[in-house]
Amino acid sequence: MMRIYTLIFITIILTACEPKHNGAGMSPSGISASAGKQLFVDNCARCHQISGQGGPAPGGLPAPDIRQPRKSPAELRQIITFGFGKMPSFHDSISDMQISEIADYVAVQIERHPEYR
Repeated sequence: MMRIYTLIFITIILTACEPKHNGAGMSPSGISASAGKQLFVDNCARCHQISGQGGPAPGGLPAPDIRQPRKSPAELRQIITFGFGKMPSFHDSISDMQISEIADYVAVQIERHPEYR
């Protein structure tokens, strides 16, 4: 009987410690994805639009649709940090935590909104 209680206790603890990705806006890393919304608006939406669909960017360069192909938060962090193609690097202008917040926000928006895919 003690073994059953131990297994139940361990299951509860592991479930409680697991990062959540839910409708309340929790990201894969467990950070509130809403924390990255304003950062996305300030740093990314100018080129990628609020929906992430991309479009004309300053200087006439087209910004790609960041919704397809889907990228993990880790891949998004890498791109935001170091840049990609014509996209500039952001590692000198925002913190690693802010980069993570943006990546998590984008991942949650794509997950929660099928029209973003």
